[in-house]
Amino acid sequence: MLERGDHDLAAALASTDRALTVIGTSPQLHHLRVSILGNRGTLLGDMCRIREAVESTRLAVSLAEGKRRPDLLVRSAEMNFAYGQWDDALLDLEQAAGNLREHFLFIQHGVMALITGRQNAWQQAERYLAALDG
Repeated sequence: MLERGDHDLAAALASTDRALTVIGTSPQLHHLRVSILGNRGTLLGDMCRIREAVESTRLAVSLAEGKRRPDLLVRSAEMNFAYGQWDDALLDLEQAAGNLREHFLFIQHGVMALITGRQNAWQQAERYLAALDG
């Protein structure tokens, strides 16, 4: 039996998949497809379907075609971190640096602190955590 939150996530995922089907690969809606794929990755991550979340988020980043989408890179970093791909997560976070809104800065520094802490780079982890206070 699904919990209410699980049902809501499943319904949101179904809606996201329908939206992707409707817009297809239309060049005029390319930017929308990228955003929906990023949202799909977040939903899958919330559902603990990490492998699929990483795939969806990587596809969104790839389809962004080099356009600066720091929000997608931070999402990708989150998924890569959860999947144990720390080097990929750090690369995503480094590429995202510079144009992040406050919410994404919080995630960026938090994930970087987690990774550097797991790598026993405690002083670096402390700097990332201190940046969260600032």
